[in-house]
Amino acid sequence: MGREEELSSLHSRLLPDEQSGSSDSDPACGGPICCVLQGLGGAGKTQMALEYTYRYRQDYDAMFWLSAERDHELAASFALIALKLGLMEDDGKSKAGVKQNQVKAIQEDQRWLLIFDNVEEIKDLEMYLPTETEARGSVIVTTQRPRSQRITKDFYNIELLSSNGETWVQSLFKYLEREPTDEAESNLARETSAIVGGLPLAIATIGGYIKESESSVEEFLQIMKRSSNAWEDTQHTKLKHYERTLGTVFNTALSELKNYPAARKLINILAFLNPDNIPKGILVSPHDNEKVKFLSSKAKRVCQPYEVDDELNSFSVLEMTRILRRRQLVRRETSGVEPYLSIHRSLQWSIIVDLSRIHDHRWSVYHQAFVLLRRGMPMSSPIQVPEPNEWPQFERYTPQILNLRTNCLWPEPPVDLPVDFAHILSDMGTYMWHPGLVDDGSEALETAEHILDERGVGETEPLRGDILGNLGILSGFAGVSQREKGMNRRLEALKMRKEVHEDIPKKKVTRNDEIRLYIAGSDVAFGHLQDEKFEEVEEIMERCLKSIQVLGYRGQDTLRIRQILLHHFFAGAEHSVTQLWKFSLVNLMYHSGDVAQSLRINEEVLATRKREGKADKAVEYLSSCLERRKLASWDREGVAHARFRYYLMLKRLGNDGEADSQLSWAFTIRDHLKKECKDYLRDPDPSNELAVFDQMCST
Repeated sequence: MGREEELSSLHSRLLPDEQSGSSDSDPACGGPICCVLQGLGGAGKTQMALEYTYRYRQDYDAMFWLSAERDHELAASFALIALKLGLMEDDGKSKAGVKQNQVKAIQEDQRWLLIFDNVEEIKDLEMYLPTETEARGSVIVTTQRPRSQRITKDFYNIELLSSNGETWVQSLFKYLEREPTDEAESNLARETSAIVGGLPLAIATIGGYIKESESSVEEFLQIMKRSSNAWEDTQHTKLKHYERTLGTVFNTALSELKNYPAARKLINILAFLNPDNIPKGILVSPHDNEKVKFLSSKAKRVCQPYEVDDELNSFSVLEMTRILRRRQLVRRETSGVEPYLSIHRSLQWSIIVDLSRIHDHRWSVYHQAFVLLRRGMPMSSPIQVPEPNEWPQFERYTPQILNLRTNCLWPEPPVDLPVDFAHILSDMGTYMWHPGLVDDGSEALETAEHILDERGVGETEPLRGDILGNLGILSGFAGVSQREKGMNRRLEALKMRKEVHEDIPKKKVTRNDEIRLYIAGSDVAFGHLQDEKFEEVEEIMERCLKSIQVLGYRGQDTLRIRQILLHHFFAGAEHSVTQLWKFSLVNLMYHSGDVAQSLRINEEVLATRKREGKADKAVEYLSSCLERRKLASWDREGVAHARFRYYLMLKRLGNDGEADSQLSWAFTIRDHLKKECKDYLRDPDPSNELAVFDQMCST
């Protein structure tokens, strides 16, 4: 790697001697020692973290690597650790509360290391870090964000700068698998590496190109010098120069793939997917569609360099992967459940930008990626009820679809997405809100709605009702300020489903058609429950339950569906969505006559909401939450709710001055929301102010 000094420094900080070491210590923070590796894309952050794990693995009892670009990917990676530690079964059971159990498991008296790779916002890691432990824990974070804010007591920012010229030369010839022929070739290698700023990713790509194209270091240097992109006036910013230079290296390496058209087709598809983890199974499954049939064929022969084979089917995915790996364009990993490919984000972006110059070409590659994903992505239930046995497949495909969506929308102009893509986003959005992935689910569904608008799809299309219904539910989680918007969406979804239902000839109406209509009605009823409009709830629910019983379902059958959702729920026992399901289940039980069971679950929910611990600890946690929310996008309702609870704890400890300050903030937000949402917030009861703040939130 050529980063011996940085590796040694990293190790001394992560595992300091008992008597030595000091850091930018903050007594307000706790938790493990944390080192953040920061640098531009291609600077070698991930590679350095990998090298550290290989070199110092004997110093740790356990190491865990987590992909952390998106929150749902981080949660999924964390869940895999839970599976490894025996905290969760293979079928997803016992996943509730995995974060809490996880922290306990890794707080044992052992030395452990967590690596969070490619973090966008370091604040997102806080819920995954043990903050109260005597165990010897360490954390490595890789990010492009400069100077991350401290999240633990012992915290270091380490910027990865360019190494020296001799290291560049050694790295380049390592990829060429030989030594320099003479000093002149070493100087050429040094000059070539200097043009790309010594970026490890660029040097690796250059080495792969030279070796596989059987060219020389001097020939590649001349290519770089002829490139106007690489030799732009230095008036451009450092970042712009970096982007142009790295782009030139990638374009040169990719141009050599003209002799291997199937491999070039494959890397174009990979650029649209999740760069960290593209399961091999997605690519090698049998494909009937002509657009991707070249991926499912077995090798007949291997083309020699500079021999163009018009028969793309002469390559297998394995051979294509080997071609790309030899050129340092992709990596193949075997850790985890199945083998997967990865592609560096800088290369991914370069390919996407290049494809965006020709709209038809970009659309064609999008369609190939879509065909691969649609084949394996489970479709949501016809009655919009999630099927727990399908959740592992949803988890497998969700990162791919989210990346496909992003890479179709950027750069502009976006790809003209078809209605088929709206269907797959709707399926995914339906799945994502059930485990509490509200933001990602909302984005997916809103994109699906936009596609329908762009394509002129009418209101009688069932898909539109499905999207609006789920968006209505998601809006309800944002608090009282979004409750009206959410209710309007639920009502619009019910109206659409009624119109669709009326257009179906009576003899062709299926049981699923009936259930879809009643589910839309029950969604409206649950919205009324949040607003405490109990008469409307009773009327709708009685009608829905009677109709479902006519179809052959008993009340207990309906309840069983809700219970299954709870048993397999991903988000945890205290997640707001879990509490909403329990609240809905209680009301269903009450209306079906099971009063005793309804009362028991209601008491459980109440206990969860009123759970009291040590006041001093509560103050510490609430203070930390309010401080960290400055870096996050908390809604006003959540801030007001936290401030009021903080006031209650401070009051109990006798800190009246600070308590009054928090109360003033909370009341200011409350009063603003009362004016904005007067139909949804009742007048405060002086004897039970907390009830008003609870009412502001969704559940």
